[in-house]
Amino acid sequence: MSHTFGWRIPLASGDAIKLSASHARMNPQLSGGLSSPGLNLGFSAFYEMQLPPVLLAIFRGARQDLSIGYEFKRSNNNLSFGGITVQSGFSEVSQFALRYTITSGGADGLTTLQIGTYLSPGGMTAGNTDAAFQPSGTERSGMPGARARYAYNRTALSRQIPLSENLELFLRASGQAASGTVLGSEQLSIAGSDAVRGYREFARAGSLGVVLGAELRGPPIALLSRLIPSLPGDVLKPHLFVDGGHGWNPIASGSAPARQRTASFGIGAQYNLGRSLNLRLEQGWQLVRDQSKGADGAFLHVAMTATW
Repeated sequence: MSHTFGWRIPLASGDAIKLSASHARMNPQLSGGLSSPGLNLGFSAFYEMQLPPVLLAIFRGARQDLSIGYEFKRSNNNLSFGGITVQSGFSEVSQFALRYTITSGGADGLTTLQIGTYLSPGGMTAGNTDAAFQPSGTERSGMPGARARYAYNRTALSRQIPLSENLELFLRASGQAASGTVLGSEQLSIAGSDAVRGYREFARAGSLGVVLGAELRGPPIALLSRLIPSLPGDVLKPHLFVDGGHGWNPIASGSAPARQRTASFGIGAQYNLGRSLNLRLEQGWQLVRDQSKGADGAFLHVAMTATW
């Protein structure tokens, strides 16, 4: 069970303060019928500001946003990041973040660039130490070779290109570079619905990595609004996709191999009912087979967001 709280406070200057908190409790069944709760806690605070329009020709008139803030994460498990262990002790991520986004759109398409830099000085809390970041029997899950003092950068670029009145091409690329091995919560996932589809969420990841994806999106189709005119406009958009990812870890271990690779293709659709409902279904088939227990070479992703 998980809960997430978010609060955005607009300021008179046009800037904003964004606060968020999360809590998740998981109860995996261990051998012998035993269970041990996995707990994840998180908090973040960011100051968001809009920068002046870009003057460069390639991004002329583009919107720029900058946010500066702090993130705290506390966990006694790696269940959310492809692992299977729950420990008695906690590891704590305490880091500062600087995020920049630029978006440029026109008749020839929409381009978005996101750059995030994260810095952790280490030693900020009792669980934010080198010792707390290392796996140790039943006390800590951690990650072999991870240190409390680190820096990493994550960059994402996407391009939405209209091909005709009813067809659209969507391209995306993301990558991460880190000063060393980082905990699972800070690694770049190369598997899952927002990375390489057709794999379980976070089945594979790396402290360093790259993810590429391409979608061919079909024409929008109205479903319910044709039958019930009083409903807000609804749109179903089918698509085909192909994804690929590669992850690296500076210090190899059983939980963090030196190199990992993923690749897949599949079909999907996204359905929107006005602004109140978003439903996404995607079926992916693995081109690089996941050899872990229970994997069958394919995965169906289902996500729904309701707003009121």
